[in-house]
Amino acid sequence: MRQHAIPRALLVGLMLAALPAIAQAPAAPVHAYRAVYSLWNGDRQVGRSEFSVEHDRARQRYRFTSSSEFDGLLRWLTPRPVIETSEFIVDGGEIKPLSFSYEDGSRRGRRNLKVEFDWGAAVAVITRAGESSRAPLPAGALDRGSARVALMRDLARDRHDGRYRLADPDVIREYTYVTEGRELLTTPLGELAAVKVVQQRESSSRRTVFWAAPELHYLPIRIEQLREDRAPVAFALESVEWLDTP
Repeated sequence: MRQHAIPRALLVGLMLAALPAIAQAPAAPVHAYRAVYSLWNGDRQVGRSEFSVEHDRARQRYRFTSSSEFDGLLRWLTPRPVIETSEFIVDGGEIKPLSFSYEDGSRRGRRNLKVEFDWGAAVAVITRAGESSRAPLPAGALDRGSARVALMRDLARDRHDGRYRLADPDVIREYTYVTEGRELLTTPLGELAAVKVVQQRESSSRRTVFWAAPELHYLPIRIEQLREDRAPVAFALESVEWLDTP
C-alpha cells in the first residue's frame, strides 16, 4: 500500500465543529476525561495523540486540549507536539467557545494562531504572526476543540443528524453529519458498540467518520479522515480515564 505523509492541515481538519440542531433537547453533561489514541496513516502507526477535557469549577469554564506527537520522518518535519486548546462555557444548555489556540509543531511556528470569541460584538479576533484581524461570528459557531465536546453531547441527547458550522480563522464552513447505524469495534478496551457518524462539507470529497461509543458517553473510539488518492488517516482509542462525573 502506498503511504503518504500527513500534512498538518489534514490533521487539523480532523478537529471539526458541530452546530447543534434547532430542535430543543434535554441538556447533556460535559464529561471530563483524558483519552490516548494511536495515530495511523494507512496501516502504519505514525504517532500518538492525547485528547482531554478539564473543568475549572471556580470559573465555570471547560478546556479541551489535543496534543499529537509523531514518529520517524514526521517527527523530523514536526519536532514539537501539535497542540490545540479550546476554552468554552455552557450557556443556556449549549456550548459557547471563548478562545482557541493552535500550535503547529514546527520549529518556527509560522502557522500558530489564537482566536478570541467576542460574542457581544459578534466577531472573532484572530492573532497570528503578531498581527490581528477580525471576522464575523454567527450565533452557534464553534471551534475545532469545543466541537468535539458538542458532538458527544448531541449524540447523547439523540441529535443524530444535523448541520455543522466551523468557525475557522478566516471563513465559516458548514458541514452535515449523518448517522449510518451501529458497528462493533475491537479496541484495547474490548469490543465496543459504536454509532457511526459521517461528516462532510458540501462540494468536498473529504469525509470524516466518527465511531462514538454510547458506553463511553459517546467518546469517539475511532476517527478516520478519508480523501481521494490518499491513505486514510485515523485515530484509534487506546485508553480513557474519566476525571469526574458532572
